[in-house]
Parts: sequence; C-alpha cells; structure tokens
Amino acid sequence: MAEWDSCFKSLKIPTEYDRFQNLYDDQEALKSLETWKNNVYSALDVLKIRVAHSRAEGEHLGNSTLANIVFYVMPYAIESDNDGLDLAPWTTPAMQHAAFDILSIPQISQPTIALLRQVLLKNLKPIFSANPHPYLNTTTGRKLTRPAGGPGATQDYYDEQTWKPYPGIWSVLAWVIKNTPPDAYEDLWPLLIPPTMTLLDDFQSRHKLEGVRVVSFMLYTIPKQMLRRTGVDELIFTSLKAGLSHLTDPETPTLLRLIISTWLNLTLKVDEPHTSEFFDHLCTLVVNGIIEGIWIYSEQNLVAMEATLDALPDVLRALGIGTVSFLKSLIPQLAHIMAMRATVPAQPENADDIIALQKSAGRVMLVIIEVGACRMEGWKFTILDCVARCWVGLFDSNSSGMDMELQNILREIMLKLTIACPDISQNAYKALLMEDHSMFAGLVGTPPASTQ
Repeated sequence: MAEWDSCFKSLKIPTEYDRFQNLYDDQEALKSLETWKNNVYSALDVLKIRVAHSRAEGEHLGNSTLANIVFYVMPYAIESDNDGLDLAPWTTPAMQHAAFDILSIPQISQPTIALLRQVLLKNLKPIFSANPHPYLNTTTGRKLTRPAGGPGATQDYYDEQTWKPYPGIWSVLAWVIKNTPPDAYEDLWPLLIPPTMTLLDDFQSRHKLEGVRVVSFMLYTIPKQMLRRTGVDELIFTSLKAGLSHLTDPETPTLLRLIISTWLNLTLKVDEPHTSEFFDHLCTLVVNGIIEGIWIYSEQNLVAMEATLDALPDVLRALGIGTVSFLKSLIPQLAHIMAMRATVPAQPENADDIIALQKSAGRVMLVIIEVGACRMEGWKFTILDCVARCWVGLFDSNSSGMDMELQNILREIMLKLTIACPDISQNAYKALLMEDHSMFAGLVGTPPASTQ
C-alpha cells in the first residue's frame, strides 16, 4: 500500500494552480512549477508500469486503490476546450496520453457502482463537505425552501472553500457522472449533487464553467423525475442564469455557449414540449438571459455577443413559432450587426472579429426566417436592407477580402426570404439589380424573365 501512496503523492497538483489566471505574472512560481511538471510525467509512467505489473501478476486492485487512481490521474486527462481555453495548465499532451492509458484498464473504463460510490464517498465527499450548499439538503440532495443557517449563510458559503486547493477535481466528478447509469442516480444522488452545485454556484468563472460541464454530462443519462422531484432543476436554472452575467473573463465565450446549450437541454429534459413550463424556461433564457442580460451590456464585447449568437439557433428551433414573440428585439439587433462596416477605418484590428460576428448573426437570421416565416412580411425590407449593406461592406473591403462563407450565408438569407415572401423577388430584388447590377447580381441573381 505504501508503494501506491508514494505514486499518488507525486501526482498531487500544487495549489498554486488554483490561481493560474494570475500565475503568469509570477515568474518565480512559474519556474518552480515547471520543475514540478517535468517530474510528473515520470510519476505517471511509474504508476502506469505499477498498474500493468499488478494486472499481469493477477494482483487484485481493490476499489480503494482504483478510486485513488481515478482521483489522482483524471485531472491529467483534461483536454483543452474547443475555443482553445486551457482548463488544465498543469498537464501536457504527453501527460494526457499517459493518463488515458492508465484510465483505460477495464476496472476503471467500465466501473462498478461500488467503485463510483467509493470515489464519491471516500475521495470527493471529505473535500466538499466542509462547504455545504445553503439551498441544498446534503443528506437527501433535495432543494431547501430557505437557506440553511439563515440569510447570511450564502456569504459564509464562500468564506472557506476547502475544495479549491484541489485543481482539476471537477474532472473526477465528471468521470463519475459519465459512468453513472440511469438506475443508479437514486442511490448516488446525495453524493453527486452537493459537489455539482458547489462548482456550479461558484463566483469564479472557471469553476462555474466546470460545474456547467458536469451538469451537461449529467443531462445525458439522469432520469428527469430525479431533477423535478428533488427541486434541483430549479436550482440549476437559477445558477445558469447567474452564469450569464460573467461577461469579462477569459472563460466568457466558452461559458456563455455552454450555459445556453445546457439551459436548452435541461428544459428539454424536464419539460414537455409546447407546455407553458417549456416556453417559460426558454423565454426566460432569451429575454432575461440574452437580450436584457447580455446584449444590453455587451454591445462592444464582440466575443460575448458572438458566443450568444452561436448558441441561439438551437434555442429558436426549439421555440419554433414561439420565436415570433421576440422579433422586435431579435431582428433589429441582428440587422445592426450585419450592417456593420468591417472596413472602416481601413485595416481595423477587429475586422475579422466583426466578420465572424456577422456570420453568427446571419445564421441566427436564417433560423428566424425559417421558423417565423408567417411574420416575415413585416420585416422583409429590414432584412433586405441589412443584408445588402453587409454585402456592400464585403465588396468595399480592401484588406480582408470577400469572405466566402459570409457570402453564402447572405445568399441563403435572400433565398429563404424569397420563399417566405415570394413577391420580394419581383420587386425589391429587381430594384437592387437596377441600382447596381454588377454589385448585387451575385447576391440575388438574375430575376425571372417575367420581371425583365
């Protein structure tokens, strides 16, 4: 046992990584951490050999040893986010590969419920239990109607966060949830939900992002009755809404995209489609969360704006015809973005960012035209005007050139608008061609012969 403990001790991640956003300003700390990091790969290799030897010799690896392997190795298997966000600066691709090899043994890759319980009870609970969530009964995993400990409990909750000196601990919880079958949630729930809500309700963006990731994994397998019966679904909705206010952190784009998609998936999980609860949850997201909560405060924050636009199409498709309730807010905002001149001033530093934002806005506009076709008659000229301005802005570009993807999006908008409002091709499109045929022929094409 001492041999195993020696392996695990070498893999403990330094607490300095808990403040890794500011770590790059501390050269001495960085130097010492690089020395530590250089020794970790050797420690992983030693553990890998030790595990292989034990299996070859027929040595029984008990749940206690297996749980410790998961606890100490899983943080090294964290990969970079799709947005390039580094969620685990303590690991490297070589370490990730070694960690994956260790975690691929059948006893871990196909864990028993007993092993999942061991990780939760012996490895995670002692770390998180010192900070009980004020709105959660930690014994049953049910929502409390009022905070335990009174009104000041919420502030006390953030005073001593004893779990934060364990960088990457969320990945261990994520591993448990990914491997929890639907019929095991009832038994494991009181152990699963307290650390999940602790991460989800943290005031730091990176830990909130970790919590949202954990919830997103949970929604694949958890029975919806568990969420509704315990009241945890509403706790999660409240936490997700609070996360939409994190607009100035490095994690902001990733966090916003993931919160919006998780909010949608949670709604689809707990509410029957087309019910009042279903529309209430999605309307709260669109109106209070995005339009009033983000767009009003993020006009100059292009990455936050782009993140919400990227995540919005799936929400609008889920709302379907209900999207028309928000056209007065959605279409003017999208039109404003699409009419931005990416070439003024010449060679602006954010030209590429604006074009990326316009493409995101264009994709949202396509969905709006599709699901709200019955209301496009009143908006067709607003849409035509912003698309034409965007097209002209592309043609006038001297530095970025014609972005082919944006061109195709603009053409598709015109095509869908023709389907929703057939008369527009007989009148407005013809007027554009008469104004400047060489400019707009590529956008609307040549009108039918009857219009010539």
